[in-house]
Amino acid sequence: MKSIHVCTEPGCVGHVFLPDEECCPRCSKTRYISKTVGGHLRKIPRSWFIDFGVKAALDKMFANEDFCEQRGSTISREKYPGSYWSGTEATCMQNSVFEHWGVEFDHSDNSCYKLLFDFVKPYDLTGYSSGILGLSCDDVHPRNIGKKYNNQLLSIIPGPAEPQNLTPYIWNTLWDFHKYGEEGVILTQFGGDTINHRPFLTGLLADSPARQKLSRWNGTGAYRACGWCLFQGQMCANVSGKKGGTIYYKGYHDVSKNQEVYPQAPTAAGYIQVHDVKVGHSCLQLSHAQRISRAQRVEEGEEDPRTAGCHGLSMVVHVLPYVDYNNFFLVPVAHALLFGVVKGFVKHLYRPIPKAVNDCPKDALSNPVRSLIASRKDDTRVTSEMGRPYKCIGTNRGYYTMEDWLHFVETYSAYVFQGDTLPPKVKELWGYLVEVCQHYFRGNKHYSEEASEKASQTLRRYAEVMEEEGMADNLFTYNLHMVVCRLRKQEVAHGSTVKDLEFRVEREMQSYKDRLGRRVCVDPEKISANAYLIEEGVAILKKNASITYRSYEELAGRDMTPMDINAKMKDTASDVFGATLLFLGPGRLLAKQGPHARKTLPAIRRLLEDYKGAKEFTDTCGHWTGRKLKAAFGPGIIRRRYIQTYRRAEIAEETFSTRQYKRTKTRINYMVRVDYGEKQFFAELLLFVKLTDPEDQSNEPLKVAIVRFYEGLEVDPGRMWKFKLSGEDNSNELFVLTQHISTSR
Repeated sequence: MKSIHVCTEPGCVGHVFLPDEECCPRCSKTRYISKTVGGHLRKIPRSWFIDFGVKAALDKMFANEDFCEQRGSTISREKYPGSYWSGTEATCMQNSVFEHWGVEFDHSDNSCYKLLFDFVKPYDLTGYSSGILGLSCDDVHPRNIGKKYNNQLLSIIPGPAEPQNLTPYIWNTLWDFHKYGEEGVILTQFGGDTINHRPFLTGLLADSPARQKLSRWNGTGAYRACGWCLFQGQMCANVSGKKGGTIYYKGYHDVSKNQEVYPQAPTAAGYIQVHDVKVGHSCLQLSHAQRISRAQRVEEGEEDPRTAGCHGLSMVVHVLPYVDYNNFFLVPVAHALLFGVVKGFVKHLYRPIPKAVNDCPKDALSNPVRSLIASRKDDTRVTSEMGRPYKCIGTNRGYYTMEDWLHFVETYSAYVFQGDTLPPKVKELWGYLVEVCQHYFRGNKHYSEEASEKASQTLRRYAEVMEEEGMADNLFTYNLHMVVCRLRKQEVAHGSTVKDLEFRVEREMQSYKDRLGRRVCVDPEKISANAYLIEEGVAILKKNASITYRSYEELAGRDMTPMDINAKMKDTASDVFGATLLFLGPGRLLAKQGPHARKTLPAIRRLLEDYKGAKEFTDTCGHWTGRKLKAAFGPGIIRRRYIQTYRRAEIAEETFSTRQYKRTKTRINYMVRVDYGEKQFFAELLLFVKLTDPEDQSNEPLKVAIVRFYEGLEVDPGRMWKFKLSGEDNSNELFVLTQHISTSR
């Protein structure tokens, strides 16, 4: 991992700074700005990002046993209907790669990958955005394509705003793929074998705004926003009645007149006008060569981006000669269909009805129907494999995720919309949407060219009926145009859309948020990157570890879930403000916990018994004899309050959180520094425990921090907080109960 400085000044094509460069050679802008921090003058880079590297991502994939077993297997490359290898794009890639580099695209040592890209807002209440670029391998079984081992982080682009020019941020990544695709890269597989691997990029998974930035197509609100055709939208008045208008895309039932398109010659300048064409007409499509010609003319100033539909040549096409403009940039099906078409249609049904209107519009739900639909929520129960329970479509759809929308279309709507709840035409339109979603989200097993063509025609029929019925302009969005225009062609080229859904992109976004805890902080990208590296290091050490002491999970049971809070008790023993250790919040009693107590109590007792003869235990907690431990954990513990657990503690004026602290609004950092022997290591905080003396409750309680640390994960002294065990006597000291894990690495 390294931090890379770039130039993204307006008017500059972009530049990645070399180590000795102080100014951009293209625009002469300085690399650093001077800023006073803490009374000291510091040089801060104008623009930068965190790059993990393509080679490092590939190394992590190939170090995984499951990945190596599946990569290049017969199942992953079988030419069954709907697979990538049965589509036209696989054949085109084979020809293009061999033509440019003389390399076999489908060689067993090579694999195809997809880029994952999106901008994420880590905070709920601010407009801060960070860019995440990831890598996913398509050369595994489709059911495992979203597994964690198959998706790796490539780079993090810092906020607060999304950069207008992405070229310098993806420059190194693309040229790495160019180099490795042409020459290969030596990788060590799980088991020790080495291969000369050639990775090839076959697509980009991103939502529409992120895709437009990488492809350099016009924004989604432009007249020519569709990157796959030259269809021109129409300016329509805002449905809400606000001043101005919005671009919408009609032309499914009624022809759209005076559409300007390119002549058929790839390098010809200017446009020709055609009349009476609908969305998806062949004359509106552009070839790969025409797209390159169009982009070059825009860059040379010979054509206006507003009429050309793009702002220049995409860096992906410039660097990778085998990429096809039409097939590399994929439709974000989940965003376009679920968050776009379906969500917009349901919102239209639930739009406010003016009180002055006596009769409910034919394309809206009346108030009695809305009440009936809301009442059906109480009758809906789902099994555990559905994940989240059903949320009322009328009152809680604002909290729907893509998964919720998919479950509603496929499952819940069959009951919620049953009977005469929907007007006749609305019911027909909803039936079209259900049929379309079942194909594009679940049709991999039963995929066929006939099924793909039928789904495409159904989607077009949905748009045609809405236009026939004169429904509101705001239903004819860019998302609807995109799926009607492109999805059928994408399935011909890439196979079924089921394997190319962008849910794996959303998982990367969620992982980024989880590492931050959604709390506002300075430089969230650096914090997330550090947490990511620690997680990777711990994962490697766990894989190669030999446990010296029994683990907490082993003693408590692997199926132990977080303890329920049936009783609370304040930490009112003898802790005072300013003490070395102060437990925070109410203690969690293990009384009345049922199976949780039966699992947790023996675990803590056995861990203490492992240590009661050790010198560090005797020095710290000498008055705690074996008899007291036995009494504290005796049968009466279910009735008495000798043991309390805590999820946070304040030590030397620093607050520490354990893994069990689950408040979503707080950025959790459960990694600490622990001294073991003469070395210092990273450690994971598992639990804080306080034991009250069963013989004399006026004595100081025994305070224990259960931590897990790894001998191979050493740290520099002073670089991370550690527990302070100092004090004039033992009354305020904390005994650190460790699970020591040694490793050869």
